[in-house]
Amino acid sequence: MADVVEYAWTGTANLSPSVQRVNGVVTRTNLVTNPGFEVGTADWGAEANVTVTRVTTGQASGVGAAQVVKNVATASSTGFRYTKSGLTVGATYTMSASVKSVQGHPIVSWTNQSVQGPAFTTTDSWQRVTYTFVATTATGQNLFLIMNSGAGSSGDGYLIDEVLLEAGSTAGMYFDGSAVSGTTYAWKGTANASPSVQRVGTLTRTNLITNPGPGGSGGTTTGWMQSAGTGGTTTLSVVHDGSEPASARGFVRVKWTTAQTAVGGSTYWTGLPVTVGTTYTFSGYVRYSQAQRLRARIAWQDTTGTIITTADSAVFDQPPNYSWNRLSVTATAPANAVTATVYIYITTGGNGSLMASGAFGDLTAWLFEASSTLGDYFDGSFPWSLNGWTANTGTTTSTQAGLPELLAATNGTTDGHSTADTALELIAAATSSSDAQVSAWGVKPRVFTIQLPNLEVTVA
Repeated sequence: MADVVEYAWTGTANLSPSVQRVNGVVTRTNLVTNPGFEVGTADWGAEANVTVTRVTTGQASGVGAAQVVKNVATASSTGFRYTKSGLTVGATYTMSASVKSVQGHPIVSWTNQSVQGPAFTTTDSWQRVTYTFVATTATGQNLFLIMNSGAGSSGDGYLIDEVLLEAGSTAGMYFDGSAVSGTTYAWKGTANASPSVQRVGTLTRTNLITNPGPGGSGGTTTGWMQSAGTGGTTTLSVVHDGSEPASARGFVRVKWTTAQTAVGGSTYWTGLPVTVGTTYTFSGYVRYSQAQRLRARIAWQDTTGTIITTADSAVFDQPPNYSWNRLSVTATAPANAVTATVYIYITTGGNGSLMASGAFGDLTAWLFEASSTLGDYFDGSFPWSLNGWTANTGTTTSTQAGLPELLAATNGTTDGHSTADTALELIAAATSSSDAQVSAWGVKPRVFTIQLPNLEVTVA
């Protein structure tokens, strides 16, 4: 399962620090107590030559933002101030905010009255204005966003929203205690033909394989490549039989039509974009109709497609039991690498064997992402499945464990696949966990019914 990411205020909403918890453990804290100006401009102050008002149109998120404008044509005393107590003297912190111009495109920068941060020219679009500093006091550290663009004109100014102050030297993605918890999944382009993303709160994972778990009535082998090995020939097809691992919707079957004369062969994806110095993890599920010795591989390639170097997983000896297994390998893209090819391949020794005519291998749920750890498989059609079939065709949302999942309406079809049907409604209610409460529903449902043509399932 994906990590459970939650967001919460540590006290009164919009008037206290907020935290991000991953699996119940606090991993980030936003120290700003009114970061989105949802309840006015409480906890903020202004110098003499600017006027501050809360606005409810044009904000970056939520329902409010602060508008800061000059009331005279001057660059002095134009600071918009946040004061924070409790910082650790000598510790490093980073302040950031979403800012855009309302008039004059003033140049702005943060300062703690000791060191001024980098200057940013405001534009008509939102941008993050960041500042990393070392705390100089624990009893009221003043942090000013100042306009330093020369005299300018009266009325010049900006909007500010989504302010983040947290320990550390990097500016993380903005969050506050009202951020939506849970996980969303989406294809970045055409379903099953583009990279897919998993967003866990403000965290994002991207599966760079564009057709990683082919399936459904329209499933194709697009992107899947095969080397049949010495003497062998193969065909590729898409199969879905309900046995798919990791909620994949189908799998690619590689079937030998001519027997091999030497042990070998591979299934692979090529042309995956990579960044030098970034660590990637590749994984995939595989099963063969006979005992076999297998490895996973990442091959790094330069601009000409020439392989620079490769990284292999440990060998895996699949017994003759036709069961799904997951192979993975983690490696860092070397100098001059621009693309990668990922493989699951047959190798000699151990259970390595010749693929006979009629023998086959099944592969699905491939994941290639920028990560140093092996994550759960996902694609843009996640997260829910019924008897192994994905029950939705677009972006869906799953909430944290114990809370209801609201899913797309579904309609069963003759092949067992489910497609959207506006005439039906499917609501998966909360688990029996006694503390799962949903304010929007008033009470936590204890019983729910799923109705599809010729099928009704009631869960208590």
